[in-house]
This record gives sequence, C-alpha cells and structure tokens, in this order.
Amino acid sequence: MVMLKTITMMLGELDYERSYFEHPNDQHFNITNLIILLLFAIIMPILLMNLLVGLAIGDLMQIQQNARLKRLATQVQLHTNLEKKLPSKLIQRWTKNEYIVYINKGICNRFSTLFKEWISKPLDTNDVLNAYEENGTERVLFLELYKQKRRQKNMQQQLEKITDLVRLVLQKMEIHTEMESNDTTSNDKNENFIRMQKFRQVFNITRRFSHARPSNGNIPHLFTHSEEA
Repeated sequence: MVMLKTITMMLGELDYERSYFEHPNDQHFNITNLIILLLFAIIMPILLMNLLVGLAIGDLMQIQQNARLKRLATQVQLHTNLEKKLPSKLIQRWTKNEYIVYINKGICNRFSTLFKEWISKPLDTNDVLNAYEENGTERVLFLELYKQKRRQKNMQQQLEKITDLVRLVLQKMEIHTEMESNDTTSNDKNENFIRMQKFRQVFNITRRFSHARPSNGNIPHLFTHSEEA
C-alpha cells in the first residue's frame, strides 16, 4: 500500500485511494487494474524523460544556430570596420564585380586524377614482377654488351700501338714491307715511269751513235752504262 502510494505520488496525484479502495465491491477487475497502474508507472516516466531530452536538444540546436548567426554578424562588422580604415584605392582594386564559378571543374579534375592513377597502377603484381625480371635481363645484356664494346676498343687501341711500334722498328732497320709498298705504290709508279723515259732516251741516243760509228768500241760501254742507269 505504501509503495503504490509513493509511486502514484511520484507520477502525480492520480486519486489512487478513491479509485481503488473506497468502493472495492464495484471493481470487477482488480488484478487488471493493478497491472495497468504498474505499466503506467513504468512507461510514463520514460516518455516524459524522452520528451524533456528532445526539448533540450531542440533548444541546443536553436542556440547553436543563433550563435552561428551572431558570429557571422560579428565577422561582417569586423570586415566593415577594416574596410573603413583601409584606403579607397586598395578597396577599388580588390573588389570584383564578377566572379566566375566553374561548376564541373572540380569533378573533371578529380575524374582526370582518378583516371591517371588507374592507368599508372598495375593490374596485377605478377605483371610488375615479370616487368622487373625483363628489365633485369635487359640490364644484364646491356652491361655485357657494354663490356664487350669496351674490350673491343681496348684491343683495337693496343693493335694500333703495336702496328705503330712495328713500323718504327722497320723504319729503323730499313726493311720494306707490303704495307709500305702499298702506301708508296703511287709514288713508285710515277718514279718508274720517269726512269723508263730517261732510259729510252739514252738507249735511242746510243743506237744512233752506234749506227753512225760502228767500229768504235765505246758503244757497248755506253750501252751498259745506260742499262745500269
């Protein structure tokens, strides 16, 4: 009895004694009435608390909105005060009559960046590994080719040095080789041609001299001398 009375007092004055105890003979559903009373005592505080919380949240949202508007108003006042203090030339230079906004500019840039990233990224790690292996083999081949070229150049330089030394030795020993003969063929041909012309001239002179004086014994000597020349 005391517990029910305190519960009803916490919920508000529900006229519990008059409804449940003054006329007990008129009540046909005593248990159901008590169950309904207990449900009311449990559910009603919960509903009231939720209602109060909702009201408090609504008040907070309104307070935040008012605070935001007040902050914007203070910012506008601050800017207006600063503009009043600045010179008019600077204000005219900074103010813009038109301001162009490209609606799809950010979307296009984002799409282009995503497309570039998608293209640059590999589709599978196996492709990356295969590409790395191919690059590794190509590097090895390139290094081998580079080494072979360096060796070939070094061998060619050594051969040139050896040939130069051999030429110097042959020049010192006064030995004629095929290389020198090939180098001097053009000069030798010209010299031989000149010598042959001289020899023919001497030979013709001696023949004439022999026909003019056949008894003289100096003709063979001149002929031999011309042949030796």
